[in-house]
Amino acid sequence: MSGTRPTEDHLGLADLQLRLSRASLVACEHQPALHAAMEARRHLEAAGDQQRLGEALIQLALCSSAMGDPAAANEVALEAIRVLGPYGDSPDLANAYAAVAREALQDCRLADAIRLGDQATEIARRTSARSVEVNSRATSGFAMVLQGEPEGLDRVRESLALALEQDLAWPSSRANQLLWCSLLVTGGPAAELAEVHRRQLAIAHRHGFVWGSSDQEIQYAFDEGDWDRALQLLSTYHDEPGEERAQLLAACIRTARGDPPPSGSIDALLRRLHARSATARADCALAVQVMLLSGDLNALLDHAEGVVDLLGDGHWRPDVDVAAVCGLFAAVWLGERAAAERWEGLSLSGGSYAARSRKGRRAYALAERSARLGETQRALDLFGESAECFVGVGGSLVGQTLARLRRAELLAARKSLNDGAAVSNDLAFVETLWRKTKATWYLGKLHEAAASRGLDFPSSNGQLPARTRDGSVGLTPREREVAALVARGLTNLQIAEELTISERTVEGHVERILGKLDFHSRAQIAAWLAGIEPVRA
Repeated sequence: MSGTRPTEDHLGLADLQLRLSRASLVACEHQPALHAAMEARRHLEAAGDQQRLGEALIQLALCSSAMGDPAAANEVALEAIRVLGPYGDSPDLANAYAAVAREALQDCRLADAIRLGDQATEIARRTSARSVEVNSRATSGFAMVLQGEPEGLDRVRESLALALEQDLAWPSSRANQLLWCSLLVTGGPAAELAEVHRRQLAIAHRHGFVWGSSDQEIQYAFDEGDWDRALQLLSTYHDEPGEERAQLLAACIRTARGDPPPSGSIDALLRRLHARSATARADCALAVQVMLLSGDLNALLDHAEGVVDLLGDGHWRPDVDVAAVCGLFAAVWLGERAAAERWEGLSLSGGSYAARSRKGRRAYALAERSARLGETQRALDLFGESAECFVGVGGSLVGQTLARLRRAELLAARKSLNDGAAVSNDLAFVETLWRKTKATWYLGKLHEAAASRGLDFPSSNGQLPARTRDGSVGLTPREREVAALVARGLTNLQIAEELTISERTVEGHVERILGKLDFHSRAQIAAWLAGIEPVRA
C-alpha cells in the first residue's frame, strides 16, 4: 500500500521519521532511532528523492554505529557516498565521508580515518557544514594522536573550540569526549582532564543528553578506587553499545569483593563484544582483570589470549595494556617460563607512541626481562616506572598492584640495607589502594599470594591501627590536602596541576610532611593515611 502514496506523503513521513530518529539518538534510545531511520529510508526510496535518501542513509549509519554494528554502519555510509557523489559537494556528502572516517577510527584503521576525515573536512568547509567539519576534524585528530603525531591533539582542541563557538550540541560533546580520550592516551595533566570532565557535564546539562559524561564519571570512580560510586553509576547505565563494558566493570568490582558473576556470564559478554568494532572488542580485556581478581591465574592466561591481536598500533584502551601486564605477571608467578618470555615479547610489541598505559606495559615487560637477566636494580627501577604510569584516571589499580608486588618480591630477595623497609612500604601502598575499594576478599588473596613468596603485608604483623589518621600530628590543612594526593599516587607535578600551585611549592609541602611524620618515602605517607603504621628504616 505504501507504494500508492503520493510523493508528498512519502516526503512528509520521511521528514517526521528523520526527526524522530535524531531525537531518539540524542536520548540514547538507539533501537527506536534505528527503526525510524529505516522507515525514513523506505519512504525516500518510494519517493525517488536520491539526495534526501543520502541524508537518511547517513542517519542510518549513525544509528547502526550506536547499536554496535560497525559493518552495517560502514556499508550504509559508503552507499550514501555513492548516492550523493553524482550531485557534487554538499553537507550530506561531507557527512557521509565523516561517517566512514568514524567507522575507520572505530576499527583502528588510523590511516584511513585520517584520509577520509580530511576529505570530509574539505567538503564541509566548501559547503559551510560546521557540524561536519567539527566531527571529521576531531576524528582525524584523534587518529593522529593514536599514531603518535603531536599535532593531532591540537587538531582535536581546534575542533572543540569551533563547536563551542558555534554552540553545536552533539559535535561539542563528541569533540570534548575525544579530547578527554586524547589526554588519557598522552598522559595529559590531571587538571586539564578535570576541566574536560566538567565541560562534558556542562554540555550534557545544557543540551539535555548524557552521552560521554556518564562514561567519564564511571572512569574516574573506577580508576580512583571509589567503587561504591562506580557501582551506583553502573547500575543506571543504559547505553546499549557500552553495556557490556559496564557489566565487565561491575564484574571486576563484585569479584574483588567476593561476589563473582554467574558461571558463563563473562563468556556471553565476550561473544557479544567480538561481534563489535575493534575498539569495542578491546573491552574484552576487562575479562582478564576479572580472572586476576578471582585468583585464577590459569584462567587469566586463557582469557589473555583474546587480547593478543589488540596489542599492536591503533588500540588505545588502557585495559588492553593492563591485560598484557596481567598475562606476563601470571606466567611469571606460575613459573611458566616459555609463556613468560612470549608475553614479554607481546608486551613490547607495537609502536612506542606516548600512551601512558602503553609505557606502563612496556616498562613492566622490560622489568621482567631485566629480572630474568639478573639486572635487579634496573628491574626495580622499571617496576617503579610501570607503577607510576598506571596512577590516576586512565590508569589501573591492577597495574599499580602487580608492578609493586613484583618489586617487593625482588627487594625481599636482594636483602640489601633498607630493602626490608622498602618491601613493607610497597606492600602498604598496595594495601592502601585495595582498602579504599573495600575489596577485602581480593586483599585477602593478595595477602595469601605475598605469604607464598615469604612477604608479609604490614597489617599482617598487627600494624593496623583502629582508625585512619586525622591529621593530629600538626599537618596544616594544605599539607593534609597534599598528603591525600600523594596517597593517591600523584607526582609533584600532577599535584601542582590539581591544586593550581607551583611544583616547587608542592615539593616544599611534601618535605615538611615527611619531616613532621618522620618518614622518608611517599609510600609511608600513603600507608599512614590508610591507617597502617609504616615500617621505618
